[in-house]
Amino acid sequence: MTSLSNNNKHYITTAKGTIVCMYRGTTRTGSIFQDVELSAGLGAAIGLLAVELLGFLSGISMFSPTAALLSTAAHASASVALAYFCLDAWDCGLYWWVFATCSALPAACELLLMVGVLSTKRSL
Repeated sequence: MTSLSNNNKHYITTAKGTIVCMYRGTTRTGSIFQDVELSAGLGAAIGLLAVELLGFLSGISMFSPTAALLSTAAHASASVALAYFCLDAWDCGLYWWVFATCSALPAACELLLMVGVLSTKRSL
């Protein structure tokens, strides 16, 4: 298997991490696609974390114990799962399961909570 050139340096993911989680026999185009896919997934996770942080710091979900517990549990389990993902060289497709359960679910709950709070808020 040929490795990616050192000219393709990415901020979030590395070529070695992408190559480790791919199947044997993956072509160079497949490895580039996989690298872009993982970079996009990690960027989306950071964006969803920003949505959660915005909701928390604006005070909308700060006093909702259910949302805080869900977010804390999801992010703690995501940190453990992503550590195993990096250290044990899991399949790249498993990242999307971690993303859906540990990033998208808390962000969706945060958005629903924000919509619920802002829609029932009385006029200023």
